[in-house]
Amino acid sequence: MTQAPRKHESASKPMRRSVLLHWLHTLSALLYAYIGQSLFGRLRTAYGRWQAVYERSVVGSILHSRRKRHERILFRVRVAMAAMIEQSLLYRALARLRRALLRCSVSSYGIFSFFFGCFTVVAYLLGRYFDQTPPFSELVTGLCMILISPLMLFGTARPIGRALVESLVLRWLLVDVCGIPAEKLHGTQAYSESRDEGEDHAFVALVLAVTLGTLCGLTEIAPVWVPLVILLLLVVQLIFLYPESGLLLVAFSTPLITLIDGVRPTALLLCAIGVTMLSFLLKLIGGKRVFHPELLDGSVLLLGALYLFGGLVTRGGAQSLYSALTYLALLMCYFLAVSLLRTQAWLDRINGAMCLSCVIVACLGVGQYFMQDLGVQYLDVTLFSDLGGRVYATLENPNMLAEYLILLFPLLMAMLFVQRRALGVVKMLLSCGVVVLCLVLTWSRGAWLGAAICTLLFLLLMGYRTLSYLVLSALPAAALLHTLPEQVTRRFMSIGSLSDSSIRYRVYLWQGVRAMLEDYWLCGIGVGEAAFCEIYSRYALPGIASAMHSHSVYLQLLCEMGVVGLVVLGITVVLFACSALSYITGNGERSGRLRVLGGFCGVMALLLMGVTDHVFYNYRIFLTFWLLMGVSVAQIRVGNAELRRGEPPHMVLPAEYARKRRS
Repeated sequence: MTQAPRKHESASKPMRRSVLLHWLHTLSALLYAYIGQSLFGRLRTAYGRWQAVYERSVVGSILHSRRKRHERILFRVRVAMAAMIEQSLLYRALARLRRALLRCSVSSYGIFSFFFGCFTVVAYLLGRYFDQTPPFSELVTGLCMILISPLMLFGTARPIGRALVESLVLRWLLVDVCGIPAEKLHGTQAYSESRDEGEDHAFVALVLAVTLGTLCGLTEIAPVWVPLVILLLLVVQLIFLYPESGLLLVAFSTPLITLIDGVRPTALLLCAIGVTMLSFLLKLIGGKRVFHPELLDGSVLLLGALYLFGGLVTRGGAQSLYSALTYLALLMCYFLAVSLLRTQAWLDRINGAMCLSCVIVACLGVGQYFMQDLGVQYLDVTLFSDLGGRVYATLENPNMLAEYLILLFPLLMAMLFVQRRALGVVKMLLSCGVVVLCLVLTWSRGAWLGAAICTLLFLLLMGYRTLSYLVLSALPAAALLHTLPEQVTRRFMSIGSLSDSSIRYRVYLWQGVRAMLEDYWLCGIGVGEAAFCEIYSRYALPGIASAMHSHSVYLQLLCEMGVVGLVVLGITVVLFACSALSYITGNGERSGRLRVLGGFCGVMALLLMGVTDHVFYNYRIFLTFWLLMGVSVAQIRVGNAELRRGEPPHMVLPAEYARKRRS
């Protein structure tokens, strides 16, 4: 709960508002003040005390000690590794290649695009002439590259880096969104000021276009892979320069990656996370990024260690180990978020990316309901045959889509209350509306209940005045409930009814899981679907033996890692809740507190839905959960740093220290 208002706030003149509202505000303030002094209030401020105890402990003193830093062995190792990396041939070659590509003239890129497109079109026509069946995508790729080449051939001789900066759209994408300084795109500052023309490599571009075009024509390599590989290399270069951009890419693409046909979404996400983590570690070794672990970080790390242990000691074999390593890799997004997001600008970018992708997914879900025959495969046709199907958009099934939506919907509400302009308020209202509509069309009762509770929690934690407005709006809201469609009310009122086949299935499944836990409650059976299927079939009731998981995230953790895993998750959630509530009810900047409130309510909503669903079954939901928690924790630490108003301690870069020692 928020802090009680000051005397001058509670004693404001009732002439400016109604008498009823004035007394409701007064009673709400007294109630919030009473709650703030209760056990809840003490718990709200507990994280700071626990963190202080942790920093005074042996582990905390070692990790946070700054005395005699230059004599510590660990720092000397970092210095040697940073110097070795910066002086390596690969590091220098990549830096030289990046500068050369940025200095190359735009016309050279136009020559490559034109001739490669011509070779692709000719190869397609020859294939058709010799009665072969080349894919139509070859012709489309070639024509697109030919059509865009005049914009580069006859446009300018400027270096491509300067052209990127001077383009309104590309400058917005690279500088404003990805956070790349404009001078980095020029190659070097001295070069951009001394020359206006780029380096002409027309012959190299021509040879490269002919070579790649011939290679695609003689082999089965699709020409579309050439620009895609070039784009991929540019993205990797960008991530190695700024690992924050890799986290931004993961945040935006997580729910949308299945729109790319023929790819494995989890594999692509693991590659992006791996490149981002490698870039962060290199920056960390070089002293260009920092990581100060706190008590909450330790509990998350312990949970990751339990996942790894559950993959090594398991009944599921190699498949369980793969699942455990996947969970562990996705969990690293939490540490990337709390380590890389050190400024409000990057926090705004990540929050915006997650909200934008959520709105896109919701729009796809609404369009799917009206333009696609969904069938009744996820419904009990004896009770709900008139619902018209359940949407799933880019997720695997409607429940997973509902889990994703309730996870990010509170963040969208926070962004709504942050807006100060009318246009921004309208856009966020439309965004929240389409997400709510898509959530309704999933027909997920657990998600509806979780969304309702987290919305109420969000409004109550915003301030004591919202309680007054909720009391006044209780009767109108109850009246509006009678205007809801009959299908919605009937679906919601069926919560807990054993007449629904899906609820009966869960009850019978939990009976078998309970019998299994009587033998494996202490250490569990191991992580993953393979281990669960192997053991559960021995305890399952007749007809319920083909379950892939326990349909409850808490029962699943008991099955996979035993009581220790459930306890560690509980400790992590309690630490996060205490840290978030302490910041929400503190004196931080209002927009930051609202964003933390949105992340906190989203996490709580998903955990509430986890009572009747295994919400971590989908890897992308698992990733979004920990990414949202990491972004919220990063917002708390940035806000607390601003409140302290202290200058950060001078950080000596290991590479600089090594050069001074050598000189």
